[in-house]
Amino acid sequence: MAAQGMLSRKITCNSHGEDSSYFLGWKEYERNPYDETNNPTGIIQMGLAENQ
Repeated sequence: MAAQGMLSRKITCNSHGEDSSYFLGWKEYERNPYDETNNPTGIIQMGLAENQ
């Protein structure tokens, strides 16, 4: 059996990579980040969990 046949459709589809909504959101955030003073209409990134 070919290796690709052993992987799920979710892994092998094109929307799983950088074209996914997750990465598109990151690109928009990096392009226009929110700042209370300098960019109050910017984007707030809420899609990342951070362990501290």
